[in-house]
Amino acid sequence: MTVVGDNDTCGWSREESLSSVVSATLLDLPASSFIPVNIHRHTNPIKLWTERVATQLSDLQKLINLYFGTALSEVSPEMERDSFNLNKLIFTVSSGGKAHVLHSNSGRVIWSRLLDNIIPLSNGEYQVHLVRSASHYPLPALVAVFGASADNKKAVLTVLNPLDGSLQYKHEFESKLSQIR
Repeated sequence: MTVVGDNDTCGWSREESLSSVVSATLLDLPASSFIPVNIHRHTNPIKLWTERVATQLSDLQKLINLYFGTALSEVSPEMERDSFNLNKLIFTVSSGGKAHVLHSNSGRVIWSRLLDNIIPLSNGEYQVHLVRSASHYPLPALVAVFGASADNKKAVLTVLNPLDGSLQYKHEFESKLSQIR
């Protein structure tokens, strides 16, 4: 729904399917390049030292780019974990089968995607499970959504990358879903 103001400007806008959210989960954002990750990966002190120097040179380059206003990277700072890990992504699925990812700090819709041919399970909800978090770099984060097929009510598994909304995997099972653990 969009309210248009004077001079055809958007006065107010809302994603209408957010009014019927039936399933949601919180997701961690990827670690910032400024926050050290995998500190104890090597036991060799020379490898540790060279990795530390390379990381510090990379951080210095990013700082110079930030100071002179050049593009840092493809990832915006809003999509990076803060030092206290308070910024999260909220993954939701509406009753109509539309998935959304919202930023917890701003409430902004990062992306939305209609899940094709999927309806809620018999209890009126989708089962949403975090398969792999963003902490497993370089592998992408994954969220699994279990629902029912709109055609024959058989179980459907849809796996999405919660950072960009890309479909990673979809499978329709031969029977109805009775239980998920």
